[in-house]
Amino acid sequence: MYVNKEEQQIINIFQELLNKYDKQGTREVRDGHTRVSLFGKQCRFDLSKSFPLLTHRQHFARAAFEEVMWYLRGQTDNQILKDKNVHVWDLWEGQIDPKNPTELGKIYGHMFRKFGEVDEYKPYFNYNGDYIPERSSHTFVKGFDQIAWLLNEIKVNPNSSRLILSNWDPKVSTKTPKEAVLPCCLTLLQFHVEELSESERKRWLDANYEGGGLKAIVDYCDTGVDVEDEYRKEEIQEHGFGNLLNHYSVPKAKLSSQLYQRSSDCTVAGGWNITQMCLLTHLIAQQSDLAVGDFVWTTGDIHFYGDQVEDVRVMASRSIYPFPQIKINKAKDIFSYEWSDIEVIGYQHSGKIENLKVSL
Repeated sequence: MYVNKEEQQIINIFQELLNKYDKQGTREVRDGHTRVSLFGKQCRFDLSKSFPLLTHRQHFARAAFEEVMWYLRGQTDNQILKDKNVHVWDLWEGQIDPKNPTELGKIYGHMFRKFGEVDEYKPYFNYNGDYIPERSSHTFVKGFDQIAWLLNEIKVNPNSSRLILSNWDPKVSTKTPKEAVLPCCLTLLQFHVEELSESERKRWLDANYEGGGLKAIVDYCDTGVDVEDEYRKEEIQEHGFGNLLNHYSVPKAKLSSQLYQRSSDCTVAGGWNITQMCLLTHLIAQQSDLAVGDFVWTTGDIHFYGDQVEDVRVMASRSIYPFPQIKINKAKDIFSYEWSDIEVIGYQHSGKIENLKVSL
């Protein structure tokens, strides 16, 4: 019987949460909500082998893609997603600006592209309550474009241990929903570039060249003969394997990433966020001419709420399947990808779970 060991990590967390619930019940957290939590869980996924689109229930890759691109483009107006029939943020509307209820404030798009930006107008009123415009003030501090910086830093300083994308600004996160509808759950992403071994480069060629690595060798050597061994020694010796790999622009290094997620509603968002950040890693790697390595998902508080118990029981009991593959057509830059550039291949799943409960 096939076991998807990577997704099984998630199912094991579901079961551990259920076991804790059965023994201890839930605890009260905020706004009348109750939940059961675990702290400090970690899962690892090898992106070079498959794409972690979880299978215990149907996840919608297009919606995850559109939300990631919304982040990358620095957008925070939910109407942009709604126009693409993506409704993951609808429940958080109306908290920032009554005149523009779809504006969600300083969430991921702001953090990605304008971290720390301040644009504040302070009107001045005298003791009679009269507005005095000449004594009012406008403060503007340009934000920091983390994505532009990160892409450049991967290029010029790939061995750095400071390849970090932060979504936690205490000035914003402690003032929700005044400045943002909620503090970013995907708190911090760290990227890591590591040189590929020759065997890893061979596997990349085999996976990415149409017809496989053997076909690549035949085409490169232009021998017109059948190649019986995986990498026929005489062709490699004559032409040089390094030259062959470079000829096909096989990456020399791989990009891995780790997400620290401060809070994860495992019922609704856990698998979704994994897919999103794996996709982001693929896009950054492609734009940096790198292969993909591992994605590591580290959680702070991972939980389900008191009204989600039965949903989690269903998820924990469902069949899981092999992850699909993904192919991505390279766009001119990281902000220009469209869903038509993405192909998810061989996605098998256990179907939808209708009416999943979401706690605000």
